[in-house]
Amino acid sequence: MLLLLITLIFLQKGGAISLDLLLQNWNFYPWKFLPKGKAEWTFCQMSPAVINAVTDSHNKLRAKVAKRNLRNAFFEGIPGSKTLFKLKYDCTHEQLARGTIGNDCKHSSNYMKKIGKGENFIRYKVAKKPNVAKQKKLFARAVESWMNTVKRPLSSGVVYTDTDTEPFANMIYNKTLKFGCSFLFCDETRWAALACVYDNRPKSGKPLYWADSRSSTGCERSEPCKEVIGGTDVNCDTFSGLCDQDPPTSRRSKL
Repeated sequence: MLLLLITLIFLQKGGAISLDLLLQNWNFYPWKFLPKGKAEWTFCQMSPAVINAVTDSHNKLRAKVAKRNLRNAFFEGIPGSKTLFKLKYDCTHEQLARGTIGNDCKHSSNYMKKIGKGENFIRYKVAKKPNVAKQKKLFARAVESWMNTVKRPLSSGVVYTDTDTEPFANMIYNKTLKFGCSFLFCDETRWAALACVYDNRPKSGKPLYWADSRSSTGCERSEPCKEVIGGTDVNCDTFSGLCDQDPPTSRRSKL
């Protein structure tokens, strides 16, 4: 507990600390939602069907960005990208996302920005506890709502200057490679809260991605993708137009 208090004080004073370092040294869970006595950060609590759905929703959006296929006047004229990566779902970030939801389904005060993470939060009134199918629809609705935070045309260089668009920026930021999401239903108030946490957050005055394409194809070759993060498994999924951190498979991309 002493380590947690020291860490929180450090963050409040404006310090920066490696999340990975914290996770390596914490022998307890600092958030109430994690099961007492457990010490496994790689266990996902979300349904696999919901995980697949929210991952697909994010990557479909990124594919539209890469291929200049966003059907909205605010996105007209912005370039695409040959080096935008698919997001990978990550259980650690799922647990972090759960930490941003209070037990009352309100946004909980947290330190995601202090540790360099992006976060999105939204909640909806629902008639009853959502089942898996309803959760999938709510996350699709959330992604759409976060995209619609863009209320004015983006610059041709896609430089991040409008913090009101942060939810959209979090989803398409090129330096974000991993994310995780969480869901909570509050029976007494009928609120359904949804949150996602991303492993990087956009920087003000910097481009959201490498705007290196005027075509509608996205990535075309693996070499530019490998120049970004390296690795023998990195490749270009030409169907989605996104770079991929995993080796190609015989199964065609659904994006």
